[in-house]
Amino acid sequence: MARSGSCIKILLIWISPLFAVPLLVVICGGAWPLGALLAIGFLVWLGKISATDSSARHGSDTNPQTGRVVLYVVLQLVWIPLFWTAIFWGFCAASGSGTFK
Repeated sequence: MARSGSCIKILLIWISPLFAVPLLVVICGGAWPLGALLAIGFLVWLGKISATDSSARHGSDTNPQTGRVVLYVVLQLVWIPLFWTAIFWGFCAASGSGTFK
């Protein structure tokens, strides 16, 4: 049986990095290594939350699996640039700055 609010938890875990990670990098500005480390740390933290079994079933493992955390971080690092590229591409196409042939 799923806990109430688990759907919102999943959405927040997968969608919040789309905005938080670029924001962390931009806020750090000239100290981009610090921004990159904060962004990776944020992704690892959310990956641990997503990989932890919080169902409170007897005998369930509540420790996050390292493979699932790494997979989450890698998928987010691929997903975030693709998302923002599509947003900017769509904006340029809608404003008439680009042509499609």
